[in-house]
Amino acid sequence: MEDLLRFTNALLDHRLLSPESTELLLEGKVEVREGRHYAYGFFDRTIRGQRVVGHGGGAPGVCTLMDSFFDSGYTVIVLSNTDQDCLAVLEFLGKRPFVP
Repeated sequence: MEDLLRFTNALLDHRLLSPESTELLLEGKVEVREGRHYAYGFFDRTIRGQRVVGHGGGAPGVCTLMDSFFDSGYTVIVLSNTDQDCLAVLEFLGKRPFVP
């Protein structure tokens, strides 16, 4: 989990790409559903007025989530050995997002 956090921090702190290239990478390009856009490997959306960029996925017995809340500066990473646990975390955060 620490490696995902180090990657996210390096990306958002512009240690991997310039600010312009980082925004190009993260800014949503294609609307996949209302309020949710897909960029180059990341989802870009707004949750209760706060920009959130991240990605999740899963397979039988695995569920993952990595979301960065831009306005508050928090990053949430969930790695689960079950199919649905990270979805419960995502639902919880949708109702109670971090606020600065």
